[in-house]
Amino acid sequence: MVFAPLDPPGQVLFALPGSPADQVGIGVGDRLVLAEGQEVASLETEDLRRILSAPREEPLHLRVRSTDGSERDLGVVTRELVDPTVRHARLLDPESGVGYVAVGSFSQQTPDEFDDAVRDLQERGLRALVVDVRGNLGGVLDSAVRIANRFLPGGLVVSHEGREERVDFMADPDEAWFAGVPLVVLVDGESASASEVFAAALQEHRVAAIVGSPTYGKGMVQQVRTFGGDKAVVKLTTSYYYTPAHRNLERTVDQAWAWGLVPDLRVDLGPLETLEVHSHLASYSPPPGALEALHSWEADLHVDLVRDHPADAQLDAAVDLLEGRRPGTWGVALADAP
Repeated sequence: MVFAPLDPPGQVLFALPGSPADQVGIGVGDRLVLAEGQEVASLETEDLRRILSAPREEPLHLRVRSTDGSERDLGVVTRELVDPTVRHARLLDPESGVGYVAVGSFSQQTPDEFDDAVRDLQERGLRALVVDVRGNLGGVLDSAVRIANRFLPGGLVVSHEGREERVDFMADPDEAWFAGVPLVVLVDGESASASEVFAAALQEHRVAAIVGSPTYGKGMVQQVRTFGGDKAVVKLTTSYYYTPAHRNLERTVDQAWAWGLVPDLRVDLGPLETLEVHSHLASYSPPPGALEALHSWEADLHVDLVRDHPADAQLDAAVDLLEGRRPGTWGVALADAP
């Protein structure tokens, strides 16, 4: 559950889709009255979170008050959740159909989350897309490859090479479900590893423009090995990632570039703006079905409960590019899109 920034604590902004709270019907505006017999109004926020997240074999007992004042007792069967990595999916401009999706890291679940988000946007009129991997330090390589494949009808996505045999990761034409969608990828100095693999493949195959600031430059493939009955642990660099144009992404090797990827359109943010953007990207985004209720609640309370995207010159530049307000052919691509 994501809680509203209100006193006393315990009022729910929204439940994450598919979570135990969502499955028992906890929704926008519900207030937790009792948690395991303790009055929530008397608890500090961290104490409440400790109760809700404690391992348990029996259901978590909650008393919940709805916005109409009625109360109900619930037994919530808790379980570990995989943090959603795809967040803040929305149409930035419903008229032109420019959509936005932020990918905070690449987990095993990220491709399914990404596909669901983009298909939902397509149902709402998506015609062009901004994919944001700023602050994305990487993760599961195969997930980054699969999402790049969504826009690539064929060709090499990435290879890794070392002393052992070279391994190529090729795009599967049958999985290029979003090929042809005009695309911008947002990157910055904290985009690293798998996120650089993703952005580089799209940039070098010329299916996306890269906007933002130069990326971190991490292209090592490392393995942890133990020796002497686990008495010694060594992290070995076994190979490096190479882009489709066969460029080593790692900036620490001899004769490397000072950065990883250089954007097609460079737009730098100041330290404060970067901090605010990263903070927003790390926050949870409401599911589309909760937005109407959230906005109604905001109107009733005369407060802002859902965090808006902060000032962001990089995102503004991406939208300008897709809508034809910058030099180049990307605006034409959007104008000609179905």
